Amino acid sequence: MTANTPLGLLAVTDVLEGIRKRYGQAGLARVTVVCTSTFGRPRTRALVEAVHTTYGRGIILVVPHDPALAGPGRIATHRLHRRTVAACDLMARRIRTLIGLYRR
Repeated sequence: MTANTPLGLLAVTDVLEGIRKRYGQAGLARVTVVCTSTFGRPRTRALVEAVHTTYGRGIILVVPHDPALAGPGRIATHRLHRRTVAACDLMARRIRTLIGLYRR
C-alpha cells in the first residue's frame, strides 16, 4: 500500500524491480499494490500507466480520495463514493483470485 503520489509510485517501482530481480515474473504475479489517493490532484496517471506497462496491467489498484475514509472511527459505508466502492470491490476480487491460485 502506498500513496498515489509521484513519490509513492517511485517507491513502488523500486520494490517491484526488487521483486522482479529476485523472483522473476512469477513473483510479480503474486503482488498487488494498492495506491490510496490523497487530498488534491497529484498528476500520477502517466506514472501509473508506466508501472502497468513495465510490470503488468492490474498490478496497481488505485483507491480514489474519499472524505468518508479520512475520519476517525468506523467507516460509514453509506457515505462512500461509488468509485471508492468499485475500487474496493476490485481489490476484493483480486485478492480472492490470488488466494484461489495459490491454495493447495
